[in-house]
Amino acid sequence: MIPLDYAISWVRQQLATPNSSQPRWNTQQTVAAIDRATKAVVARIFFPESRCSIYTIQNKAEYTLPRAWHQIIAVWVNGQLASPTSRETLQGDQIFMYDQSAQGGTGLSGGGVAAPAGAVGGAQPQWTVQTPTTYPFLNSFGAPRPSAAPFYPGQPPRYYVRSGSIGIVPAPAPGTWLVVDAVLVPETLSTPTQESPISPQQALCVPDNFMDAITARVLTYANMADKDQVAQTQASGADALYEKELRILRTWKRQYSSDDQGPYMQTYRGGYRIGGNRVAGGW
Repeated sequence: MIPLDYAISWVRQQLATPNSSQPRWNTQQTVAAIDRATKAVVARIFFPESRCSIYTIQNKAEYTLPRAWHQIIAVWVNGQLASPTSRETLQGDQIFMYDQSAQGGTGLSGGGVAAPAGAVGGAQPQWTVQTPTTYPFLNSFGAPRPSAAPFYPGQPPRYYVRSGSIGIVPAPAPGTWLVVDAVLVPETLSTPTQESPISPQQALCVPDNFMDAITARVLTYANMADKDQVAQTQASGADALYEKELRILRTWKRQYSSDDQGPYMQTYRGGYRIGGNRVAGGW
């Protein structure tokens, strides 16, 4: 984490406006620029990852994270991993099913399920009427999970995203821990109205090697504020530096992570042919 007072001092040095009784950029303005630059860099790099824990309540299927996110990495319901899907997939829009096979009222009495008002009785999608379930629960599905299939009772848990909320199907019973690993939008940095020392507890949410990219973004903002030709040229140079620093951070992130990205072809198989003969159970 980068201490905010250090970030302010470094940015002012790069702006050639070090601390003085009347700085060109006061503390509030500098903090605002650093805040916007930090959010911009995180949005491009998708780092760092955060973890949110939410305690579920009665008759609620959708939960809002404390902040907006860039990427959902994993959703756990009382330790059971849920697989990603969408509301459209759950009701079979992708195969023109538009599920209306459910009978009876909603499993959740109006609390958070993404079904329209008046959704009682029959002719509803199955996923909207499931009774809240105690997690973890066993199911007969192996791999792969039915991530592209419409929902029907007995499937493993799945989650969908609706604006700033995450929905769980089947909905969890109250008293369940919903844990979400995600790349969140950073909290907004703030400082007192008066020019006063920054609290040492305040810090940017990113590691120290993000500072050069953040500074380059702040330099772009600052130079764009001046309309003369020299300032605009400096803004273009700072923006080019910003893009260069982003490339460095992307390389760092690939090296930082031990997870290989992308699909891989499985090399094992139950049988193969050689010389016109079929061999079973071989590699």
